Amino acid sequence: MNSIQYQRQRADHAKRYLLRVIQDVSSEEAYLFSSPTWPKHKWHIGQDGSIAGLVYHVIAWKILTLPVLEGHPVNLDVSEFNVQSAPDFSNWSSISSWAVEVSENWYMRLSELSDETIESSFCTWDNGESVPLSRIITDIYEHDIQHAAQIEYLLSRIEAQRAENNSA
Repeated sequence: MNSIQYQRQRADHAKRYLLRVIQDVSSEEAYLFSSPTWPKHKWHIGQDGSIAGLVYHVIAWKILTLPVLEGHPVNLDVSEFNVQSAPDFSNWSSISSWAVEVSENWYMRLSELSDETIESSFCTWDNGESVPLSRIITDIYEHDIQHAAQIEYLLSRIEAQRAENNSA
């Protein structure tokens, strides 16, 4: 297995992990830890401390990087994200469906790319740094894994709180 095949395999694993983690999340659970005072950061899109915010954030970054998988030059900048193209943030059903659709599409586009295209394509960060597509692929699948693990943590926290409330 070469490094590009490995990246495809990891990206598929990360996609399946994220989608498995969110598949049974209820609307109540999705917004439970939402906070209007959640700290913003440079790459912030949608994050508010909730599961819905994490999913929205992950999928927004897939949307931002999808054009490079389609052969278009990309400037990776938060300001490039079109909020109007996303579902209503308050509708968990729409967000979770969007996550499935975009994740499947992102992975399909990745699987269609030749090794040569992956090795020779670049995009640009907001600071002007040119980044190889292979790095973006790694960043996206690591991003999926990172936030899927955070969602699992939040779900464990919800379960623990329910257990405490039931034993009280």
